Order: sequence, then structure tokens, then C-alpha cells
Amino acid sequence: MKRYCGRDFSEAELTLIQALIAEDPRRTRAELSRLACRAMQWLKPDGGLKDMSCRVAMLRMQDDGLIQLPPQRCLRPQTGILISVETDPKEPLHLPVHALPSLQLR
Repeated sequence: MKRYCGRDFSEAELTLIQALIAEDPRRTRAELSRLACRAMQWLKPDGGLKDMSCRVAMLRMQDDGLIQLPPQRCLRPQTGILISVETDPKEPLHLPVHALPSLQLR
């Protein structure tokens, strides 16, 4: 038994996850987590699939060398904030609100 995300996974369940990955290498990680949740009846109290917890568990299983997930298809979106000298914190202001300059967003 291996424990991930508050759930104990049996050897049979690890084998099931490996089989789901091997069946169709084009499956996304999200699809694999939904299929695994349905097969293992891993549900939230409201009856929904615990697919996000399953995805995290599968990433940890991969880190532990138990499974090999397909590569990520989508990269996380960039925030659009560029880190530079201009984004460094400045000296704190110790003024009353009415004495502060007007706020400008750029």
C-alpha cells in the first residue's frame, strides 16, 4: 500500500493506473485522473470525482518512480508580470492617506 493525498492505493490500483496510461498514450493527465477516479470510486462527499486529488497523487507516484505519465500538453499561463528592478519593493511610505500621491496603474 502507498498513501497519496489522504488515500491508500493498493498494488491492484497502481496496476490499474499503469494500465490506463498504457492503453492509450494520447490520453491527457486530466482524462487519466477522471478514468482512475471512476474505476476506483474515488469520490467527493457530493458525489463528484476527486480528479484534482487524483492528478496530484499521480504526479507524486511519478516522482516516486511508480508510473510514467504522458507529457504535459498545456503549460501554465504566464502572469504577464515581468520581474525587474521596477517591480522590486520600494521604501515603505509612512504618510496619511491624504498626503499620498494619486495612484496610477500602468
